[in-house]
Amino acid sequence: MIPSRLCAPMRCRLRRLLSTAATPSTPSTHQTIKGRKRFYKSVGVEQGDAGWHVTLDARPIPTPARNTLAFNSEALAWAVAAEWDNQTTDAGIEPTFMPLMSLASTAIDQIAPHPEGTIATLMPYLKTDTACFRAPDDERVLRQRQDDALTPLLDWVMDKYGAELSISDNIVQRRAHDPAAEDLIRQALLEMDEFQLASLQCATANCKSLVLGLALVEQRVGPSEAHNACRLEEDFQMEQWGLVEGGHDVDQAASLASLASASTFLRLHSL
Repeated sequence: MIPSRLCAPMRCRLRRLLSTAATPSTPSTHQTIKGRKRFYKSVGVEQGDAGWHVTLDARPIPTPARNTLAFNSEALAWAVAAEWDNQTTDAGIEPTFMPLMSLASTAIDQIAPHPEGTIATLMPYLKTDTACFRAPDDERVLRQRQDDALTPLLDWVMDKYGAELSISDNIVQRRAHDPAAEDLIRQALLEMDEFQLASLQCATANCKSLVLGLALVEQRVGPSEAHNACRLEEDFQMEQWGLVEGGHDVDQAASLASLASASTFLRLHSL
C-alpha cells in the first residue's frame, strides 16, 4: 500500500510517473533521413493553392506521411525552411533540430485526421495536473510557492472557460474534478485547430499539466514562466539536495527548448 504522505523527492517522482501514463507519443520528423548527408542545395518558400510551401531545390516537401505540407502563415513557412537550411553539419540531417517541422508534421499527419483522439489523450492530464497539486501544509515554503504561481492560473481557467478545478495534496489519489468543468475544457479543445492542438500537446506533455499547456497556448504565460511553474517542486528539492549535473540541467534545458518551440510555432501560425 502506498502512503498518502511521501517525502518531497519520492512524491515528485511518483507524480511525474503517474502523469507520464497519459503522455501521447509524438513521432520524429522524417526520421528515415536521420544522419543522411544534405541532399539539397537551396531552400525556399513558395505560395500554392493550399498555402505556403517549403521547397528543397524548388520542389515542395511533404510531411513524413506524404501529406501536403502547407501553412497559412508565410512566417511559419520561412521558419520551417530555416530549420532545413540549417542542416549543415558533417553528422548529417538531424530531425531533432527541426522542432517546428516536427510540430507541423504532427498537426497534419496525426491530429488533423482525428483530433478527438488527441483530445482524448490530453484530458486525463487533469486528473494528475501539476497546477492542481499542492504540497502538504507542513511544507510551508513549497506550499506557498505553489499557491503563488499556480492559484492565479486556476483562477484564469475559471475566468476564461468557466471551469472550476479542484486541488489536492494527495499524490496517490487522482483528482475528481466536477464533470461539468471537464466538459467545458473539452469543448475548448474541440474548438482548436490542428496546429493549436499540436502546440498544446507538446506543452502539456512537458509540463505534465493541461492547465499550463492551455495557459501557454493562450499566451497567458510564456515558455519560461510555464517551465518554472511546472518545476516548482523539483527546483525546491534541488535547493535542498543540489543539482545533478548532466541530469537535472540537461532535462531542464530540453524542456524549456520544447516549450519555446511550441510557443513560437503557435505565434508564427497566428501571423
